[in-house]
Amino acid sequence: MDCVVSSCDVGVRKPHPSGLTTLMRQLKVGPDHAFYVGNEEKDMACAKNAGARSILLAPDETADYGQTHSIKDISGVLNHVLRRERPPSQQRGKESFLCS
Repeated sequence: MDCVVSSCDVGVRKPHPSGLTTLMRQLKVGPDHAFYVGNEEKDMACAKNAGARSILLAPDETADYGQTHSIKDISGVLNHVLRRERPPSQQRGKESFLCS
């Protein structure tokens, strides 16, 4: 892992975006190049609050927490990055995975 940030480091818990924005700042990655992977509604809200795309890890893929994407297992994460599901103007630069 390149960086680890916990709620103890920033003084607030999810869905407040401080942990995620601190992590993005440390990685020098903007929210348009970040995917936040989580399995709870507060994870999806945190990503939205920070301006990052969200991937809900849900075996049945039926939950709707406002996530950008849903996957059944962690191996599905790369599919969303490799598909580059965003406008061409946002398809350059490094991508970062931020997991809860």
